[in-house]
Amino acid sequence: MNNNDNTPWTRAEFEAQLRGMEKYYHIHHPYHTLMNEGKLTKEQIQGWVANRYYYQVSIPRKDANILANCPDRETRAKWIQRIMDHDG
Repeated sequence: MNNNDNTPWTRAEFEAQLRGMEKYYHIHHPYHTLMNEGKLTKEQIQGWVANRYYYQVSIPRKDANILANCPDRETRAKWIQRIMDHDG
């Protein structure tokens, strides 16, 4: 696998590259590991819930800001659907 050229990867190379990214997934973060093992305090879980809630309710506004600056009509149409999916 040569990363210095534009030669397409084979299916096996693509899969290897994709699987190589797994170590960066949030499920492997020490906090999530402790949470999934039931080792966090009630207060720590409450903090996580509050943070997660704020993150989720902010997605439609973030997407709307992206949409407002997008010059491509087709892309805007797709983003509008994304906002509706998240915001209802």
